Amino acid sequence: MTATPTRWRRWGAASGVALAVLWAPMGVVVWQLPDLSSAAEIERFYRGHAALLTMALGQASVGFFFFLAFLGALVERLRQREGSGPLTWVAFGSALMLMTSLNIALGLAAAARLLAAASTSDTELAYALHTGAFVAAAPVAFAGTAFFLAAALLSFRAGVFPAGWHGRP
Repeated sequence: MTATPTRWRRWGAASGVALAVLWAPMGVVVWQLPDLSSAAEIERFYRGHAALLTMALGQASVGFFFFLAFLGALVERLRQREGSGPLTWVAFGSALMLMTSLNIALGLAAAARLLAAASTSDTELAYALHTGAFVAAAPVAFAGTAFFLAAALLSFRAGVFPAGWHGRP
C-alpha cells in the first residue's frame, strides 16, 4: 500500500480544522431554535435572527467542501491503517449520510429563512419548511456521531495527539 503524501495529510487535517470553524455558527443556531409548538414563534425566530441564519447557513455550505476534503484524507488514512475493514466503511458511509441529510436540512432552513423575510410570508409554509429541516437533520445525528467517533478512534490509534494529553503516558 502506498503512503499518503505528507501534503495531502496536512490538507486533510487543515480541512478538518476549517470544517470545525465554519460549522461552529451552525452549532450556535441549533441551540437557539424554538421548539415546533408554534408556527408564529418559528417565523419570529427566522425574522429576528435573519443575519445570524444567513451567516451560519452560508458558512455551513462552504464547510461542505472542507468536509469532503477531510473525508477523503480520513478514508485514505483509515484504508492504510485498517485496510478496507468495517471502520473505514462506517466512517465513509456515515459521513455520506450526514452530508446528504444535512444538505437537505440546510436547504429547507434556507428556504424558511427566505420565506420568513418576505413581507407577505406564509407562516404555515415557513413552519413546514422548518419542521422538514428538523426531521431531515435529527435522525442523522447518529450517523454524524458514528463518523466523528471513527475519526476520533483513528486519531487515537494514529498518535495524532501528543502523549499524555489525556492523563495517560
